[in-house]
Amino acid sequence: MTLPARIDGALRRLTDAQWVPQLLVLGLFTRLVSIPLFINMLVATLAVRLKKVGGLDDFVELDEPLYALTFLWLFFSGPGWVSLDHLLGRALRKKYARQLEPKVPA
Repeated sequence: MTLPARIDGALRRLTDAQWVPQLLVLGLFTRLVSIPLFINMLVATLAVRLKKVGGLDDFVELDEPLYALTFLWLFFSGPGWVSLDHLLGRALRKKYARQLEPKVPA
């Protein structure tokens, strides 16, 4: 499985950049950042590591599928309460609480 050169190059630039893992560690834009990391690990598993797998015992010892599942889980579950996403969301909800309230005619 190979990706087209244009997509592969863009994905490599995204995941090799130092700011992508740093954003994930800080918990900022967690769901957005986990997408290219998941795709990168999926391609690494299918294109590179799967060729060397002889059976289920060898596949279980691979690290890349675990990383891919972790990024997929982060995409669906989102950041935890100790993250910048959570703190930023809480601050914005507090700031714009009046604007978000439903307007009921009297």
